Amino acid sequence: MCAIHLLTSSVSFDEHSALPAPFRQVFFLLGLMLTTPEPVRPRDFGADEWGQSVDLLNTIVSTYALMFWPTPDELPNLTTAWYEAREVAMPAFLHYISAGLRASVEQVAERIRRYIAPFDQEFRQTCGLTASEALEVTDWIAQTLQLSADQLSEMAAEERRIRLRLLDRAQREGWDLNRLRQETQKGIYPPHAKALIDGLESFLRISRADIQNQFGERIALSYWKQFACHRGEVQDFRYLTERNVAGEKPLFEVAKEVALCVSANALYEAILKVGEDRLSSGEKRDLFFRKRDRALEKETEEKMRVLFGPSADFFAHAVETETGDFEHDLIIRWHRRLFVIEAKAMPPAEPFRDPDKAFTRLKRAFQSDRGIQKAYEQADRARGNWAAGNPVDLHDGNGNQVAHIEPSDIDAVYCMCVTRDDFGPLAIDLSLLLKKDKLAPYPWAINIIDLGTLLEAWGYLGWGPEKLCEYLDSRVLLNGRVFASDELEIAGFFIKHGGLSTLLQGTYDRAFIDPTYSSVFDRIYLARHGGEPVEYAPTEPIVRDLREAVADLSRDRDGRGPTPVVPRKQGRNERCACGSGRKYKNCCGKRK
Repeated sequence: MCAIHLLTSSVSFDEHSALPAPFRQVFFLLGLMLTTPEPVRPRDFGADEWGQSVDLLNTIVSTYALMFWPTPDELPNLTTAWYEAREVAMPAFLHYISAGLRASVEQVAERIRRYIAPFDQEFRQTCGLTASEALEVTDWIAQTLQLSADQLSEMAAEERRIRLRLLDRAQREGWDLNRLRQETQKGIYPPHAKALIDGLESFLRISRADIQNQFGERIALSYWKQFACHRGEVQDFRYLTERNVAGEKPLFEVAKEVALCVSANALYEAILKVGEDRLSSGEKRDLFFRKRDRALEKETEEKMRVLFGPSADFFAHAVETETGDFEHDLIIRWHRRLFVIEAKAMPPAEPFRDPDKAFTRLKRAFQSDRGIQKAYEQADRARGNWAAGNPVDLHDGNGNQVAHIEPSDIDAVYCMCVTRDDFGPLAIDLSLLLKKDKLAPYPWAINIIDLGTLLEAWGYLGWGPEKLCEYLDSRVLLNGRVFASDELEIAGFFIKHGGLSTLLQGTYDRAFIDPTYSSVFDRIYLARHGGEPVEYAPTEPIVRDLREAVADLSRDRDGRGPTPVVPRKQGRNERCACGSGRKYKNCCGKRK
């Protein structure tokens, strides 16, 4: 049931059986399954049981969200600090527990090759095989399962064709039920029906023997030990926030040394997770961190070069002084535009469940030397020089000047922070934690996987650097004005509607970006792999005030609109009615 849900959730939506975070919630359910032994008298698990599971899984996520709402005792004494902590901690925590690694199989495999494979021998010392060998086995499993799925689809189509032809004949000749049963037990139908049943029974299954036949005993034994699990293997697992063995061992044994693969993507992610966990806590951790930083910088440059091609000048690891001060990971000069890019490979801090502690931890990590704040300050130094009318000089590691850029030669400077991992809402809305001068523009923060996906879509649509500039000119103005769960939702809006101007022109406090906007990148991905082409045909967006939508929802439920509220004049020193926790004169009163 879990496997089928993951296979179908990306192409269909049933409001009665939907999981908002299917990957994380399904694997949480599987993790719970591992804490119980195989039942002596198993019961059927059908649609009703699945529906109950979905309700419970969604209730669990909702319960986590409710931790951030005030208790009756807290209501009379809510402070500005109380609001500020939850404004940051709540979206960061919910993103942490619900969002998995949003990447294609190719992107995860590339990350393994780039970050883990250079430490193959260290991986083998703890896992019995190298990361490269594990990746090769996983590629083979994914291809094998895809081939069997394609064959199953063909068998189902052929069985249906023969069955319908048999039924048409039965109708023409007026067969009774006994005659129909007799005819279905002879001729060409029985072998096709049996082949279909056998295909269904073996669907998504892989055995250790299959791996051994392909890769040998050592690799098969080590791979199975590292990535296969069975019921009863886990002693204690209860919370969505805990380490989950199901995610680290995504082959679930259904018979001796025969396992069901719920998701091939999960196998790739397991290699990455196991490798990063071992390397970040082992003897080579410092070397791993240094290589991780350099790998991200190189990856960023590679992706940007695909966009700009030979039309731009690239300066990697350039410094502003002859003595090596004020280094920048990458500066790109394209015509009269300058891109100052800083790369940060440190993953986001795990937020605590306690909102106040989570806020403190998130803020400290965000503003650390390896966080987004530091990246902004490094990039903004170059922008600040340009804005002040000062030339920007760039030198290489030997102190040689490689570029002299006069302010009059540049029309705009874009500051970018590229992170290796997904910071979710803390990167989408930098107004939550970023400290900057009031007049300075916001930078653009994006993780490397989303950057790669966005630039691949740009290439598919035939867009170049000028379209990226158009996007950034509007995008940086959206900080503090939108709710979105990832950057691709905003970029999807840009593609769907030909720009972001609608989001900037509204009089609302914040706009909610529908998560389905990011689906355009899935369609482009499929189109690049032989699927239906995606055409660029912008449409006008439909924008609604969230309060009006809630009012309509209330009216639909009980036939009555919400109880009218007579507004009163807001006192300047009162808490602002918008719920920010700030005084009115320091909040919405500023806009009057």
